[in-house]
Amino acid sequence: MTEELHNREAEMAVLGMLLKSNDWYWRMAGFEATHFYFDYNKMLYEHISHGIRNGEPVTAVGLKHVCEDDPTISGYGGVRYLVKCMDISDMYIGISKPANLVSDMYKRRKIMADMSEIYDKLKVPDGITDADEVLADLFSMSIKYSGEGRRAKIRSYQKVTRDILEDMEKELPCYSTGIARLDKAMQGGAHVRKNYCIAARPKNGKTVLLSTVAANMAQAGIPTLYICAEMGEKEIHQRVLARQARVNSMAFINKRKDMQFIDSIVRSAVKQPDNCYYVDAPNITFQELQRVIMLAIKKHKIKGFFLDYLQLVGGKSRHENMVEHQERVAAWLAQVVKENDIFCMYAAQRNREGQTRGGDAILMSVDQLYNLEFNSDDKTAHMTMEATRYTPRVDVGTKESPGLWLNKEGPYFSDIDEVTDEQKNLF
Repeated sequence: MTEELHNREAEMAVLGMLLKSNDWYWRMAGFEATHFYFDYNKMLYEHISHGIRNGEPVTAVGLKHVCEDDPTISGYGGVRYLVKCMDISDMYIGISKPANLVSDMYKRRKIMADMSEIYDKLKVPDGITDADEVLADLFSMSIKYSGEGRRAKIRSYQKVTRDILEDMEKELPCYSTGIARLDKAMQGGAHVRKNYCIAARPKNGKTVLLSTVAANMAQAGIPTLYICAEMGEKEIHQRVLARQARVNSMAFINKRKDMQFIDSIVRSAVKQPDNCYYVDAPNITFQELQRVIMLAIKKHKIKGFFLDYLQLVGGKSRHENMVEHQERVAAWLAQVVKENDIFCMYAAQRNREGQTRGGDAILMSVDQLYNLEFNSDDKTAHMTMEATRYTPRVDVGTKESPGLWLNKEGPYFSDIDEVTDEQKNLF
């Protein structure tokens, strides 16, 4: 049987079964009109599903006007075509098999299109893309399609209990952020399978906070990935090097020819673990974000990643608005940490009214959401926990009693309780 005939028969069976019993529609979890290969079948399905969702009985006779008025459908026999669909549906006991076949063929077409692009990269080495990058494309593609059309399952009390007990037997690490008050709010630190969002208005310290935590984890030997979608990787890493050398990153401008400064940078860098990876990614697309994260997971065995920041991830399709695009990105971030036992911490921009851009997208997917506020007068900051899925709400200080202090060295954030008077006097 040819692919075209295989598609046609399965699609006709789906339509026929729906016309014979509208109740089959509610058993087709994850099925969409886009799964149909033939446009006329897609159009018929849209008419049928629209009527069923509106509580109207849909029959072949009731669709007579659609078949007669639409030249695409009438060209295939009109109502006679619907009768033929119902005849073909007699070959199947239930709708699951033909619906699964239609969905499977749709996914295969999409995979083949993506595989064709990957094969072109793999076929002839170009000196730019190495084999590991092509492999990462394959991994990101598998993640992309593994969640597509995923069906919600009805599962019993006992089954869910067994799954919870099995999860409790697994080692699920928690990594300290290096900031005691933040660790307390997070119930120990960054937990794998969780994703955390730090929201702030522009120039309020979200990049400093993310780079501080990343540097603290690198110092502790935890491999992580830092995705620089706003500032460049050199700017971020200059802060890390400056912190190690106990100077401000402005020294990379003011002391470019100072051999003593250069020597201190070299000596401090040699002592540090080489386990913090960067991606210099202005205007990064969603697809490229998926690729680099999967590459870092498979090649560099990262335990978590930092994204600075969410709203800068591009690649919006023409069918989406920005909120829908951010929902898709945020949902994937939540999915990838669970499937790979890692954590994610990403920043998000707040507007002048204090609202998070695409806030609904974040709230639907994030495990903890913090609002970071910085006081430039005394270099202090506090973080309000605005949402949490699994912990009590614990703030990192308050406006009256801040929890963080911006150290001029680097700069980087410290737990305010650990800051000495000597450090404060540096300002």
